[in-house]
Amino acid sequence: MTAPKIVIPKTTDEALSLSGTDSLERIPARGRYSEEARQTRLDFLREKSGQLLNGVDKTSLRADQLRFNIENFVGSVEVPIGLAGPLLFNGQHVTGTIYTPLATTEGALVASATRGATALSKSGGVNTAVLSQRMIRTPFFKFDCLASALHFSEWLRKHFITIKEKTRQRSRHAELIELKPLILGRMIHLNFIYQTGDASGQNMTTSCTWHACQWILQEYQQRHTIEQFFIEANLASDKKTSYQSFLSGRGTRVIAEAHIPENILQQILKVSAKELVSAYQAGITGSIQAGIPGVNANVANIIAAIFTATGQDIACVHESSLAHLHIEQTEQGIYACLLLPGLVVGTVGGGTGLPQQQECLALLDCAGGHRSARFAEIIAGFCLSLDLSTLSAIASGQFAAAHDRLGRNRPIKFLRKEELTPAFFQEHMGEHFNTLEHIEISEAPCHAESIVCRLTAEHTTKFLGLLPAKLYFQHQHQPLQVMLKIKPTDEEAIHTLRTLAQFCDPRLAEEIKRAGGTTFFKGCHQREIQLYQLNDSRFTSIAPQCFGQYQNQSREIFLLALEWLDSLTLMNTVDDLAGWHESHIMAAITGIAEFHSLFLGQERQVFDQFNICSMNQATMVQLQPLWRLLQNHGLSEFPEWFSEQDQQQLQLILENLPMWWGILDRQPKTLIHGDFNPRNLAFRQTKNQLKLCAWDWELATWHLPQRDCIELLAFTLKPEQVSPAYLSKFSEYHRQQLAKAANTSLDKTQWHMGFHYSLLDFTVNRLAHYWLANTLQDYPFMARLTATTLAMINALESTTTQLGGQHHVD
Repeated sequence: MTAPKIVIPKTTDEALSLSGTDSLERIPARGRYSEEARQTRLDFLREKSGQLLNGVDKTSLRADQLRFNIENFVGSVEVPIGLAGPLLFNGQHVTGTIYTPLATTEGALVASATRGATALSKSGGVNTAVLSQRMIRTPFFKFDCLASALHFSEWLRKHFITIKEKTRQRSRHAELIELKPLILGRMIHLNFIYQTGDASGQNMTTSCTWHACQWILQEYQQRHTIEQFFIEANLASDKKTSYQSFLSGRGTRVIAEAHIPENILQQILKVSAKELVSAYQAGITGSIQAGIPGVNANVANIIAAIFTATGQDIACVHESSLAHLHIEQTEQGIYACLLLPGLVVGTVGGGTGLPQQQECLALLDCAGGHRSARFAEIIAGFCLSLDLSTLSAIASGQFAAAHDRLGRNRPIKFLRKEELTPAFFQEHMGEHFNTLEHIEISEAPCHAESIVCRLTAEHTTKFLGLLPAKLYFQHQHQPLQVMLKIKPTDEEAIHTLRTLAQFCDPRLAEEIKRAGGTTFFKGCHQREIQLYQLNDSRFTSIAPQCFGQYQNQSREIFLLALEWLDSLTLMNTVDDLAGWHESHIMAAITGIAEFHSLFLGQERQVFDQFNICSMNQATMVQLQPLWRLLQNHGLSEFPEWFSEQDQQQLQLILENLPMWWGILDRQPKTLIHGDFNPRNLAFRQTKNQLKLCAWDWELATWHLPQRDCIELLAFTLKPEQVSPAYLSKFSEYHRQQLAKAANTSLDKTQWHMGFHYSLLDFTVNRLAHYWLANTLQDYPFMARLTATTLAMINALESTTTQLGGQHHVD
């Protein structure tokens, strides 16, 4: 075989010729700062790349204002900004509560920083101080011998005042405070050490140093020889990490400290002092072995996020992230301090003048002069916050869970959006789609009204969620609007719940793992699809129309094509009860009572027909550790929602769970919706009445019918509306409607006892899960829901005779 001939070009022109390029085409409109020039460069780039660049093209920046920030401006990219805090400061230059913008694309960063800030604030705040501020430039000089280098060093000392005057001619911010030569034989690295006020100072000190060196070269070389000169030769460690910067500082040297008591560590950071210190000590040995200057857990994340948001020099992130964290155990908890020896920041100059970056600095009250020390202390405080949170997560096992994904033993070909074609629907979704010609699907799934779908989608790469779509059929002028529902599996939902719990309390996550097969999520991916196979009008009259469904177990595809719901009365009103009146609650009870009658007392049929996982007394008692941890988490995370009496009442409910669930277990049961609240229901307005429409049936379960009524009331009543008589009115109406629909009699006393204990079950086994979800995402309705539920508990506990019986949890 003949070896391939290798041609090595001898000149640049020859290389260009061999590559098929006759010349290097220059970027057009160079040196011009106008919108016209920007568009010219964009057109050039589109032609060269074949990309539309519609995203890059969109910018709020004006080209004519960027002359000193960038060359060949074409556009900008967006980085999302999250708000971390509050963090209480007791500093030299900053006091009070601070919220900081963090520009990042790393999930959990803002939440983790906020958690650490909460722990510090509840411990009395963080103490901060600026120890020094300096910027260094280090030009290089070379002489013929050591004696010449020593002579030059002495000459510099004698002329320091003059050299300092020369630097002042170039900047009003930079003040030369020291010349420090490092002599290496006939070579000298000359440290120009400045204080730069509110500017970070890299550019200004370069200019000042250059100007001073020109004078030095001119004056000294009148009688002596300098063989070589460079304005910089790396000793300054500009944009590099170094032990010199770590020990002596470059930029602002700032420190933050705090004392955190044991109860705050356990309540917020979910770790003990002993566990946290052990994790810190392990990090010390690892840092030494790796040769890392100093010790820290995660400082670079805060530095990078604040630098990006506030227009700092992003290339200085790694040198500014030099840090030394110290943690020690005390009698009360821990003492922690964090030193940042080389924080290169400024509040004037560079990118700080860009509009959005200026706004972020103003948010911190750090825009303009005399603010750099305040800015440095804020950064140090939030760095300590994140380091404590991250190290606590490592110590308790939360760190791995935060990056966890549901593991599988085999590769699975998940559903892709591109597969949702007319052919797919015709093959898998039934005869209804035989004449389907075209389908338009929204750009991205909508998870807004499905907590399960949204949280699960964030922890998997699968294509999940609610997709609005338009289906175009032959001989039909108007498209059929549908909602495609692509469901997660029950294992994914349970894994998501466990991951969420891991952020809050590792013990809670372990209990959820242990209870996985008995939670209301078990079978949720199949249950709703099975329900939509029902043809009974008691279901179809209150549910969205189902046009088709598809299950593929091996590919984990669980898909529904449902009626597109719009123009319904009181749709999506969970956060606003202004439109809810007694007539709406009665209409909802009427509709759900019809469904409850469908399977009343037919336990065997329900369990044969549907993938149901229901609770009983034995299971509920077995899971008491889970209920207790969920309740304790809610009480500690949202203490403002609970009075001391509320806390005692909730604890008493758990203590007496075996008793009241034993009574509940003997009551008549049926198939219930299981998630019956304004998030999942609305009304069709007919000429004569309101007609219930309920969706999201994946949590349907075998339970007392009163359980649905309880959830409806907890969500739709305000706390001040709750009274024993008012609750009795709805309970009795539900009993009568169900008895009529099922053509049976229901004992009044037993019914109202079941109503009472269904409220306790809702509190233990659903409301507490909502508290868990609310930890990572604020749900506006949650405080009101909690207050109403507590009011209902108190109403039923204080006066039970109006509800038909003498029954107390105590």
